[in-house]
Amino acid sequence: MCSVDGPRFPGRLSLGAAGLGRGKSDGDPLPAAGRGPEIELLSALLLDSNTAESEFRRGREREFLAACSGEANAVAAVAGWKEIQGKGPWQMVTVLDADGWAGGPDPIASTLIHRSAALQATVGVDLALFSAGTETHSVVLFRESVGRANHAQVLVHYQLELAKRSGRPVHRIILGISEGFAKPRELAEGYRQSRLAAQAAAVDPQLGELVDCRATGVYQLLASAGGGAGAWADSGSVYVRMLEDHDRNDELLPVLELIYDNDGSVQDVATKLHLHRSSIYNRLGRIRQLLGVDPLKGMPRLELHAALKMRRWAARPRI
Repeated sequence: MCSVDGPRFPGRLSLGAAGLGRGKSDGDPLPAAGRGPEIELLSALLLDSNTAESEFRRGREREFLAACSGEANAVAAVAGWKEIQGKGPWQMVTVLDADGWAGGPDPIASTLIHRSAALQATVGVDLALFSAGTETHSVVLFRESVGRANHAQVLVHYQLELAKRSGRPVHRIILGISEGFAKPRELAEGYRQSRLAAQAAAVDPQLGELVDCRATGVYQLLASAGGGAGAWADSGSVYVRMLEDHDRNDELLPVLELIYDNDGSVQDVATKLHLHRSSIYNRLGRIRQLLGVDPLKGMPRLELHAALKMRRWAARPRI
């Protein structure tokens, strides 16, 4: 695997151990005239090794991602890999940079950054069986587990690796986690679930950074309904449109959503917004006056809460 300081070779053979990094006398560099065969050997080792740069590794990642897309031949091939065979049940995990998922101008470079970050972040994590990178995110196959300590370890290391390799600050990494599954043919569904969880957490930070698909609530329903890039941009809710027209300072809708998300607790909302409870009650009063209904009861509450989540889902990362 590829280490922070450089590539490693089969059997953890280092450059020095391979006779490629230094000469035999006190660490002197290898003379220029003697580098030809050593460089050829180094290239061969790189291609045959399991580093992110090797063609072998690239091929396996392509096959793994094809299996995640549901291609039958790829699923059959991946099911026979020694890393995976007999290691189920599994979980799929989508690793997403919440703020920088769109990548850079060079898709090949962006893909390599995610591949390398995922490879490094999973070193020494026994439950992480295989990883692959795409232009916008990474995908990791885990053995199913109830705890999340291994997932948290991967999150921290991935954030550090991504910042180092991309040369920019990385503020929030999300791990979307699927339900467990026991059959390789369920890879595609597991990937869909993990991607959904990562997308939902990206637009709704209250979900956290280690997010199980089952914890994403109504976003599961929105995702199952499909729709293209413009889907859900307009919820169609008359009540939401009325509030948008009168919410010039963005004071009403955010408070209303927080109240819904906190089981109607005005005190909790006031604490989160660093406001007095009277301020929250005043804003609720304005909302009631504008709508002519109580936004905390019955069908108006259901409509408004769902519409607010639709607005968030419309802004989800396109991965």
